[in-house]
Amino acid sequence: MEIKKIYFLSGLSECGKSCAGEIAKFNGIFRLKIIYFEKMIIQNKGMSMNSESKEKSLNMFYKNTEEAFKEFRDYIYQFMLINKCDAISLESLYRSELAKSFIGDERFKTEVIYIEVDLEKRAEREFLKESKNNPKLTFDDIKKQIEQKDKFKINNGVLKVKDVSTKIVNNNGTLKQFKEKILKIYNDK
Repeated sequence: MEIKKIYFLSGLSECGKSCAGEIAKFNGIFRLKIIYFEKMIIQNKGMSMNSESKEKSLNMFYKNTEEAFKEFRDYIYQFMLINKCDAISLESLYRSELAKSFIGDERFKTEVIYIEVDLEKRAEREFLKESKNNPKLTFDDIKKQIEQKDKFKINNGVLKVKDVSTKIVNNNGTLKQFKEKILKIYNDK
């Protein structure tokens, strides 16, 4: 049996999950979002994942969590075998129990990476990015947007992921420092 590496990326809005995913990609690790696999599995079951039915379909899929988690793991494993990839980075983990199910599956070597950043730092970074395209945007506007996104993530369980994480990465420093921390995790055998 081939052992496959899974790197779950989690944290609040604008914490650096996408950056960590890009670092994975540039280091030969497949980079995908969890929702990609959820959509594939749900559509294979004949259910719709359009904007109106997405939440309903996800709730139906995860109704029996143990069965759904097994199906998700099996789907990921087959995907990795078919695509001949040894490692995959999965972004936007909200379900801590899903990560725990991977940790308990002998087919996978699983890292659950929870990225922490202060709200002010996240808002500052996002403001620098977004204000280039929209000069009328204020720092407070960005901060409020991030807080709204955080509420959604928190309501969906993202804070519980920290409890099951295998690595907690602080991203309050420089981009260079963050990249070094993430690379160390990806390069750790």
